[in-house]
Amino acid sequence: MARQCAIFDLDGTLVDSELLNNQAFVDLLPDITEGVAGLAARYRGKKLAKILGDIELRLGRSLPMDFESRYRGRVAQLFTSELAPTPGTVEILEEFSFSRFVASSAPMQNIQQALDVSGLASHFSDNLYRSYDIGSWKPDPTLFLHAADRTEFLPRQCVVIEDSDVGVEASLVDIAIQDSEVDHTREVG
Repeated sequence: MARQCAIFDLDGTLVDSELLNNQAFVDLLPDITEGVAGLAARYRGKKLAKILGDIELRLGRSLPMDFESRYRGRVAQLFTSELAPTPGTVEILEEFSFSRFVASSAPMQNIQQALDVSGLASHFSDNLYRSYDIGSWKPDPTLFLHAADRTEFLPRQCVVIEDSDVGVEASLVDIAIQDSEVDHTREVG
């Protein structure tokens, strides 16, 4: 059997965090009129800077300078008390025999906390890759190519498991790269 790997997104894929991430906005910004589910649908998989910019536009004002740190602190509190794996994740990971990695747009502290609190850390060890390390966010495919390159897998040997439109778009790496016998990931990483 050929070597294969799975690259998992974190938020919304491995852990049920999307509602918690957006609950933090509702908790900190009482003038947001949209519910948590609506916010989750609107912002799923998007970069935090873009989300904050959209919130400012929708509210018609700038957010306080310390808002991002307050937001991240509130998310950490919610994760500690309420974060769980998505349904079926533990069972899948226990049966899964391929190499596995996490590729996330979240900061490393959030990734580690999410995996620790949800009980999934042992399934991934140090196989964690984040957008902050390479300065590239989904829908750009560079994060997934970087994870494949660092783990010495060709893109065609990897399957990406995602829950968001931008993540799925990022996983649709050019067919020419996937079908090539040359490891082009070294050029983009």
